[in-house]
Amino acid sequence: GRTREHVQRALALEPSLAEPHAALAYALLLERKLTDAETEIQRAFALKPNYAVAHLWRGVMKFYEGRIDTTLEEFEKATALDPLKPINVYMWSDALALAGRVDEALEMSERAAALRPDLWTPILGEQAQLWWLKGKTDAAVAAARKVRQLWPQPPRWFADAYAIWVLRQAGHSAEATDYANQLLKELPATNSHRGFVLAALGRLGDALPYLERCAVMSNRSLFWAPMWDEFRADPRFGQLLAQLGCAAEYQV
Repeated sequence: GRTREHVQRALALEPSLAEPHAALAYALLLERKLTDAETEIQRAFALKPNYAVAHLWRGVMKFYEGRIDTTLEEFEKATALDPLKPINVYMWSDALALAGRVDEALEMSERAAALRPDLWTPILGEQAQLWWLKGKTDAAVAAARKVRQLWPQPPRWFADAYAIWVLRQAGHSAEATDYANQLLKELPATNSHRGFVLAALGRLGDALPYLERCAVMSNRSLFWAPMWDEFRADPRFGQLLAQLGCAAEYQV
């Protein structure tokens, strides 16, 4: 796309810079060209070995390939190299959360939140499910409600779906449905996030037409997030992963 064109122009002008190689790797990831993306990220490392952004993007790449151990290593390196950058700490906390390391994830999540001057919706969505997994229902519901209060402040990522799921798990079904209906009225008709919202309500059949349009960035949630656990034995979920081209990675 246009991002790749800009990056390739920059590389033509100055091929010795690591930054455009890392950016190109990210653009290739979005196109699901993972082998080419890995080649570019290695070129970035060759030019700038301790480049935190390259470690972050390589972690992201491995996240979407289902390689959670490598993901954790890369995000830890990115955070060690640039510990005051909130996105590094947040992505590490997200990987810890999806790896089931709840206490460590909460610690990193709080650290990421402390580095930001504002309430950041993805952090709150992550914390809602983490508190739920720890059995802290009141804290989980409070975080979920904060996510809703911040609508439509971007970015949203998976925060709304996780918040709706937590509210439903906590027995606030009417509130979860009302929240979902609000989003479904406002989200664009073809937006894949509608699928996440419907799935959070337990409505996989209604969600599938939207989920089939998911970008590669959704892999990490589909692979590990607790909100999908109720669907993992459903043949339709397996078919969805096959359609998205990530069934093999899911089995890793």
